[in-house]
Amino acid sequence: MQKSALELAEKFKKEMAGKITSQEGTFSSFSYGSILPLGFPPFINRYYDFDFISFLFFAEEKYGGIFFNLPAYQQMTIHSYNRLIKLGIKNVPEFNGYRKVRVEIQDKYDKSNPEILESKDNNQLFEILKEAFELEVELFVTTVFSESMDEAMIKSLYEALKDKTIDFETFIKTATQPTFESFVTRYDKTLLEINKDSDCYPAQWVFSNYYITPDISEIKARVKQTIDEKGGAEAILSELKKFSDEIDEHRKNLEKFRESLSGEEQTLLDYVQLAMEVRDSRKEGIQQTLTILNNIARILFKRAGLKIEDLVFSFPHELFSGKYLEKGFTDELQKRKSGVWVYYNKDGWVISTKDYKKTKENIYAHIDKADGEVKEIKGNIGCKGKAEGKVNIILNEKDFSKFIPGSVLVTSMTRPEFVPIMKKSVAIITDEGGVTCHAAIVSRELNIPCIIGTKNATRLLKNGDLVEVDADKGVVKIL
Repeated sequence: MQKSALELAEKFKKEMAGKITSQEGTFSSFSYGSILPLGFPPFINRYYDFDFISFLFFAEEKYGGIFFNLPAYQQMTIHSYNRLIKLGIKNVPEFNGYRKVRVEIQDKYDKSNPEILESKDNNQLFEILKEAFELEVELFVTTVFSESMDEAMIKSLYEALKDKTIDFETFIKTATQPTFESFVTRYDKTLLEINKDSDCYPAQWVFSNYYITPDISEIKARVKQTIDEKGGAEAILSELKKFSDEIDEHRKNLEKFRESLSGEEQTLLDYVQLAMEVRDSRKEGIQQTLTILNNIARILFKRAGLKIEDLVFSFPHELFSGKYLEKGFTDELQKRKSGVWVYYNKDGWVISTKDYKKTKENIYAHIDKADGEVKEIKGNIGCKGKAEGKVNIILNEKDFSKFIPGSVLVTSMTRPEFVPIMKKSVAIITDEGGVTCHAAIVSRELNIPCIIGTKNATRLLKNGDLVEVDADKGVVKIL
């Protein structure tokens, strides 16, 4: 008999002791839901000797999320920083692991064109699927140190330094300026390259997300549509030049700034810059592995006579283990369509579709109660500035058409596909994120006021609310 998701949620809340953080967005079970349960226990121990208590994942249609303990997560960021101080940047295991796995992923992607995959038998596809999944997990665990870094953490690390030459506000302003080519830039360059080429596979990963990767047959049209939406190739080239000039200027400023700092300050500066770049650059590897997984899943579902559109409700291990061929699997996918919860810790995991909606209400009520009565919403600074506007809550891609230009974009987390509406917003507010998150980096590129890591802005604010966004202080006020 299936265990109720409510029971799992109660167990999870007890273990969290009230310290629950969520990361939500366009997620599916297949593309995100099994990365942690199947990957973290065996892989994370290669780099860290502590666990993360437990996780709770949900997925409903195109929207999903994961609940976890942020303090446990932040241990890794601090642990890797201490390693950097002790070992030097060339000897930190997770940094070297990241560089190695990125090369392996690129090689695997180059060899996994859909035409090549179609020529493989099922056993060969199972092996490729498993290898790609493990590379994706390895990529996550080698870069997870970069995820939870926020301004408060950087400030505590800075204040602990013995040899300080400047005030923290001056340090953080320059330390968080991006000095690297962002994912958005690489995304646009890939679009322009593919627009001249008949082979669309090198660009398929560009359109991947944590829900699904579009079929290869859709890519040529998607490339043209996206270029047109961005104003054409000339407009993209003009924007690329603008971003390139700004990055060059930031890089010069950083080099000059770094020379004026003490050795300790330089190390912390280097770590902040590294975390920002790794968090941004890993997106390409994540989307390449997701592309391989989705392409193989389509082939296996087609061969098994299953509905290809249902693959998002499965988990990768159900394919490479052969479980997807068992009797009753189709019925299980149908149940998951209406919503599924997954609880997991280092000892295992449990999937439940029972009491889905009640469990969601239960978890949100617990989080909001733990935060106490909220009179104003506070978060971390993504990009400084002030703005006023009406709230427009956009949770995933299907809501993009509802965005009103000139509004304040409020969402759980942004992804590359959010960039077009980010450009049309007067300010950006997110539930999750630190100084290395997508919203923070892109908002700095676009110079749009941005507040990140509010935890629950998407639930406390309502569409149409007139708000003042003070990103100099990280405060949102409802007017």
